[in-house]
Amino acid sequence: MPHTNIQTKTRTRARSLRNAPTRAEQKLWYSLRTLRAQGVHFRRQAPIGPYIADFACHGEKLVLE
Repeated sequence: MPHTNIQTKTRTRARSLRNAPTRAEQKLWYSLRTLRAQGVHFRRQAPIGPYIADFACHGEKLVLE
């Protein structure tokens, strides 16, 4: 989805959520980051339309909430 379709309010909220992760999100993020070696790339607090996904892998079309 192009960045232009994402509202500024949603994008700003996603940034603030990335800057203040919960302990559970931190633990999961460190586990997901290790998958980059296998070519799987996750994004944290990714805005998708009007929603903000906790973790999203666009290449695999996978969202973790």
